[in-house]
This record gives sequence, C-alpha cells and structure tokens, in this order.
Amino acid sequence: MDLLIAKLKKIEKQNYRAYQQIKGSYDFTDFEFHIDHVQSDPYAAASRVRAFRQWAPTGLEWLKEQSAAYQIAARDYIARQFAAFAKQENSVSVSITGQTVLDSTSVVFTEEGIELRFRVNLPAEGRSILAKKASNILTFHLPKYIRKATLERELNIADLKHHCEVIEDQVALREQLEANNLVAFVANGSVLPRLAGNCDYPMKDAIPFTSPSSMEVTLHRPNQGFIKGMGIPAGVTLIVGGGFHGKSTFERS
Repeated sequence: MDLLIAKLKKIEKQNYRAYQQIKGSYDFTDFEFHIDHVQSDPYAAASRVRAFRQWAPTGLEWLKEQSAAYQIAARDYIARQFAAFAKQENSVSVSITGQTVLDSTSVVFTEEGIELRFRVNLPAEGRSILAKKASNILTFHLPKYIRKATLERELNIADLKHHCEVIEDQVALREQLEANNLVAFVANGSVLPRLAGNCDYPMKDAIPFTSPSSMEVTLHRPNQGFIKGMGIPAGVTLIVGGGFHGKSTFERS
C-alpha cells in the first residue's frame, strides 16, 4: 500500500496519462490489490482492478465445500454486498445482475481464496490528476469495502445462507422438470406481477398464484422440503383469458 501511495504523490496535478504509472500489484497486508488496466482519459471506461484475499482471514472457507449452485449464489451475494458498501463512493462500480442470480466474474472463488473484480474511475480536474483524492479512494475507502464484503463477521451470515439455499432449491426444482415430463413449474403462493415493466420487484397487494387442481404437482427442495404448484407438461399448452387477466405476466414469469 505504501508503494501505491508514494506513486500517487509523485503524479499529483500531472497529465492524466501519468496514471499509467500506478498499474501493477500492491500488498495491503491481508489482501493483494491489482490494477490491471488504467483508463487513458477521465472520460474513458473506468480502470479495471482486482482484490484477492486468502481464505484463512475471511472465515468463509466453508463455502468451498458447498454445491455448485450454492457457491454461485454465494459469489452473487458477496458481489451485491460489495456494491452496497461501495455505493458511498461514486467512482467505484461492480457488475451485478438484477433479480436474477447468474454466475459472473465479479467474484471468483479459487482454491487459495476470494477475488473481487470491479472498476474505479480515477479522479481528475479537467485532465489533471487528483492524486490525493485517488489515494483516498484506493488506499482508505476501498480496503474497507473489500474487507467488509469478504469477512464472515462483517456479513449477515443468516441472510447469506438463506440467499444461497433459495438458489440451491431453485436449481434443484429445475433439475426435476424433465424427470416429471414438465417444461415449467410455478409454485403456489408466487407473486407474478411486477411493479412495472422495467422493475423486478413484485407488485404490492398482488393476488398470490394458486395452481388449478388438475395441473398441481409436488416437487422437492433440498433445503425447504416439498412444494406444490402448477406443472406445465411437455407439449402444447394454451394460455387464454380476457384482456388484463395476466397472460403476458404469466408468460414472462
């Protein structure tokens, strides 16, 4: 970290291209910080950086023993937590999905530890480097966000486990479709309408879905047990109804 601070001090108020001098790897004692790509201009795409922490100090090594689906959800959770912490600093951004949980490269698990990958928009005044501000972001604020997002005692572990178990159950349900000659499953109690066409949040006071008895099936979840809902069989299924009765909402769901 001291090396990065020293480099930044030397380029204060220099032309923006002098930021290229900070590209490289730095030791922050309990994690490694890598600046892989430095933007060439304050208006260019933000600089790409990584932080790597060994498993031992995180207390999260138990995640390596979980299922593939559980680990995908855990990486998603850590990315979302890092994004929430980093909202305090507008120059820092990490790629996360909306409601959908997908396996991305924002957080990577290796045999050795956890790696966070994100972007930092290096500050400038016009095209002059603001090194003091950059140092404050890179060596003061960022380490706090990195440590909080990758430290068991800083995370809500009950919330993390719930998040991961829901996704693990979701994957298990999908894996049962073919064996039951189904192409889709909608659980009883699901809230299908969204707040708006561009919003993933469920509509308030919406009527929960209930399967017609003729199509109701029971599937099993590894964490929360059996669940009933509507199973749509393989073949041709027609969805009919009057205007504004929810056909499109159901199809999108």
